[in-house]
Amino acid sequence: MFTRPLFLIWMKYKILFLVFTVFVIRGMTQVQKFPDGVYLTLKQLQNQTPAFCAKLRVIKRTSGDISMNGGNDYKLESDIDSINKKYIKKVILAYVKDDSIFLNGNYSKLATWYSLCLTKGNFLAFKSYLQSDNAAMYGVLFGAIGGAIAGAVDAHKRYLCVLSLRTGNIRQLGKDYLTARLKENPDLLEEFNKERTPVSDSTMLTYIERLNKITSPTSL
Repeated sequence: MFTRPLFLIWMKYKILFLVFTVFVIRGMTQVQKFPDGVYLTLKQLQNQTPAFCAKLRVIKRTSGDISMNGGNDYKLESDIDSINKKYIKKVILAYVKDDSIFLNGNYSKLATWYSLCLTKGNFLAFKSYLQSDNAAMYGVLFGAIGGAIAGAVDAHKRYLCVLSLRTGNIRQLGKDYLTARLKENPDLLEEFNKERTPVSDSTMLTYIERLNKITSPTSL
């Protein structure tokens, strides 16, 4: 039997241990915030260390601009001479502003300009236009005017993709890809297989977020 002083000391340490455990668990499951700034390499994104800070304007592209020129939904502009349009389109990998991550489609030759990431962590999910040879095909099938109309419609199509910071690979986010990643965690895979709509965007993004809580960009 504990005496009262010993009991109080034991309870104090027990409470401290429980509080410490909660903070450790929260620290393991929280996804670290990407600091604002310009990221030029995959390594910088992995380590969440931007190359430099710069205030760039994020502009949502108009429907007409996308119809005429294709590419993704956002473009960046700068008033700094050294950060010109070519540098923004070809050199910058990602730009983070106010906790929003804008990923350059040129990184894996998906499309020009930037996509807004829908998840944060090792797996960066986003919607992108996918470059194709459809423009030439449309011209053959529908003629000049019909081909231009078909190309404008195609320019607005978006596909769910994901960048794994751990490997540097970008893939379309579908059931096969997600199942392969979930095999590392059988409990999550079992839950995913029970989903009524496993291939819906919302379901796949939910499981990507759950993977982000247990997957480090620097893990093997």
